[in-house]
Amino acid sequence: VKTRVTAIGGPNSLFNVAGQVMRDEDIPTHHFDDELAGASEEPTLSAGAFAGTPVCFSSDSVRRALAARCGESDEVLTAMRYEEVNLLVPKLCLLLAVMEECELEEVQYVPCIGSCSGILVDDAMFAPSSS
Repeated sequence: VKTRVTAIGGPNSLFNVAGQVMRDEDIPTHHFDDELAGASEEPTLSAGAFAGTPVCFSSDSVRRALAARCGESDEVLTAMRYEEVNLLVPKLCLLLAVMEECELEEVQYVPCIGSCSGILVDDAMFAPSSS
């Protein structure tokens, strides 16, 4: 049984930032669960976000994203169209540290801004995993 969590956040969340770097660097991500993703095809990615499709990534993917951006100047990161460039690497570090400390094998990022109480009443969020 894998240890997985669902993470929600907006455009500047550390989860979205990680996803953006993973997309830009072609670092592998995958569906958390086909039922949650709503389809078995690859997710459609928009600039800076996982276009509303639940996507899952491992600590290895976060580590690779961190390695890809660590040492880049603010000017380079700005040219790459990242926002809050001074926080990009710290957000990746924080995400990786929490995943490792909590022994999380996977994080499912679901883009979400606004009321999060809908998650509590969505049976799909609490359905047994097929893996």
